[in-house]
Amino acid sequence: MAKVIRTIIDEDANISTDFSGFVGDECQVEEERLRQALASLGLVLHVSDKKRKAVESENSATVNQIIRQ
Repeated sequence: MAKVIRTIIDEDANISTDFSGFVGDECQVEEERLRQALASLGLVLHVSDKKRKAVESENSATVNQIIRQ
């Protein structure tokens, strides 16, 4: 399965990110790398909710974040 990161920004500037195809703690590592990359551009995100998907879903996670500038 391909590794895919889907990000949606709603009308209130809340960000939902879905990590698919990552195994084990890979999605947490990639989520942190994404947050660090955005922070280097001046966009600081704080996690408000994190849900780990079932093993059948490749241990992927959905992360809801709030923008803080």
